Amino acid sequence: METQLKALARLDQKLASIIYAMSLISFDSLTSAPKNSLEGRASALEGLSTFYYETLINEETKVLLDRLKYQLDELDAANGALVQILIDEYEMIGHIPAAEYATFEALKARSSVAWEEAKEKNDFSIFAPKLDQVIRTVKKFVAYRNKSVHPYEVLIDDYEKGLTIEKADAFFDNLRKEIVPVVKAISESPTVINQDFIKKSFPVEKQKQFSEYIMEQIGFRMDSGILAESVHPFTMNLFRDDVRITTRYMEHDMISTIASTIHETGHAIYEQNVSKDYGHSIIATGTSMGIHESQSRLYENKYGRSYPFWDMYYG
Repeated sequence: METQLKALARLDQKLASIIYAMSLISFDSLTSAPKNSLEGRASALEGLSTFYYETLINEETKVLLDRLKYQLDELDAANGALVQILIDEYEMIGHIPAAEYATFEALKARSSVAWEEAKEKNDFSIFAPKLDQVIRTVKKFVAYRNKSVHPYEVLIDDYEKGLTIEKADAFFDNLRKEIVPVVKAISESPTVINQDFIKKSFPVEKQKQFSEYIMEQIGFRMDSGILAESVHPFTMNLFRDDVRITTRYMEHDMISTIASTIHETGHAIYEQNVSKDYGHSIIATGTSMGIHESQSRLYENKYGRSYPFWDMYYG
């Protein structure tokens, strides 16, 4: 068991290091990378993803995970979770040919740049061919994994373990019953709310200063993360002491900036509070997409859209 756990730790460290490098490249590409760097970046991601694939998908790793799978009851919680995550990851990409897996990572990098250009120019035709390639590739990858169920059944489980189409449909059916009447009542209300005060000119530099101030006020550790700007706000966790978020500034829509900043700060605070005990392991991150979004929405809606928040900060 001791030998196997040492091998598991080495595998974890290698994979975490590769993910770290790929994440740094991705963050740079979405924030400050020069326009003409795309092909070099795509090539680097293709090479690193090949390295990731070959590090995980091999006979040695398969034997290790097969042995540990039958000893899960003897492992502590962290190692047990790590083994299960690696088994799931092996199953997710192990059926995909290595070259196709790597090519897809490069395609995603090129697609992201095409999407940004299409958004800037308001021209969907710029992004459409890349989107078509991505969808076709994902469908092919799902077929490699499991042809016996609906493709979305496979994909939804990747993002939220244990969630099924049936469960999701039941949830949204119930939500629809509650939300639609509320929206209808608001849309038919004769009350008109004056929103002119939030459409004035708010200098971007001032918005940036306020964003950083609010981040720290609600608990973000500024010495363990940064705020940057991107076309669409996002959070990227390199590890608990390097959590990077972005926001988007619009001179005449200050509320959008603040809501985005607080939303991403919610994601980031969750990551900054991962236990130090997990180090740089691949398990040192949020437990699921759903839980992650619950934290960002908690900060954005319950704090950032509350009367006490604006009563305190409006001035």
